Amino acid sequence: MNFQNSFKVNGQDIPYYHFLYENNLHVLLRRKNYWKARQATLENGMSLLEYLAKETNKQFNFNNVNFPVFERAVMMIIHYFSDNRTHDLDNFIYKPIVDTIRKTRVIPDDNYKNLSLFYVGQPDFKDWLEVYLVPFSYFTEFANQHFYELTDTFISKKQIRSIQEVEEELQKKKEIDYAKLMKGSDFF
Repeated sequence: MNFQNSFKVNGQDIPYYHFLYENNLHVLLRRKNYWKARQATLENGMSLLEYLAKETNKQFNFNNVNFPVFERAVMMIIHYFSDNRTHDLDNFIYKPIVDTIRKTRVIPDDNYKNLSLFYVGQPDFKDWLEVYLVPFSYFTEFANQHFYELTDTFISKKQIRSIQEVEEELQKKKEIDYAKLMKGSDFF
């Protein structure tokens, strides 16, 4: 069997797929823009669906008759943002990416019986997307081995805090923002 990537579990090679989409797609994938932008063309003249199909097929030879198919898989989409704005991942539509990868036949379907989705947002110097498709039964091992190398562990050094700590931090931030506003304000 030919596969793109693998990781080891108890000495056994477990295949997974990894796809990169380096075009700035987040404007087209925003929920409020998606239905209008779906037919729009990218800077290279391709539609979103044409670009995704071309990039996906360029990264692995799906014409090979012997590639792994995952009966059940987890698709982890890491969405990188270059600006310092806060982005809600639930405001993006990843359906074109899911459908493009499903069309390669590496998963039988994208229904809940065959595919689970996992989204991660990350800061970066450019806007891009990274997609991992991992067999469902091995996702925990994949995450244990690779998650922290794929994500920014310095975003939150303390992963679990009390609600009191969170509210105190938010209050301090509001006070700092207010003080900055008053310092730069000409109407007082």
